[in-house]
Amino acid sequence: MRHCYYLLIFFCSFTKLYSKDVKEYIVTLKGDTVSAQIKVPGGLFRYNANKKVIIIDNTGEKTLTPGDIRGYGCNYKLKDHVYTTRPIKKGSSYFLEPVIIGQKISLYEYAESDPKNTQYFYTFEKTGGTYVFLTNYSALATFKEKLKLLFQENAEIQKLIDKKFEERRHIQDEIAEILNAVNKS
Repeated sequence: MRHCYYLLIFFCSFTKLYSKDVKEYIVTLKGDTVSAQIKVPGGLFRYNANKKVIIIDNTGEKTLTPGDIRGYGCNYKLKDHVYTTRPIKKGSSYFLEPVIIGQKISLYEYAESDPKNTQYFYTFEKTGGTYVFLTNYSALATFKEKLKLLFQENAEIQKLIDKKFEERRHIQDEIAEILNAVNKS
């Protein structure tokens, strides 16, 4: 038992040692953008930026979830990251990265990785608040079915969808092509 305690202290210290503080921003539930010092943990544990963000203010550290703020932005490893609160399924929201923001349809995603592969989770948001949730592991027929239902009023987009999703390796490019076509129509 004593060894477990020392091991826990070591891992917590190691993670803290490799953490990086970045001054960036949060977006409050009221829509105000507020500068914040964001803590981006590193080390042995993979940080899930989609479920929580840790900010540091004059009262100390605070953990914020998608229910607490609309989103946040930071620069980490020389890359700007923007996260916005969006549903990932009915009744559950995460901080998602915008991929395509359009006047008619937008796409947000997050990824979960293990040593063998990465699974992408997609949230399609149609203007007016209609959502469709898919993953890159969804059956190709499911992609066609759900997207055709989402764009059932547009015959040209229906034809385009019929031509897509024949091979899994092109999913992201095909999604982008379809959504860009929808936003231009």
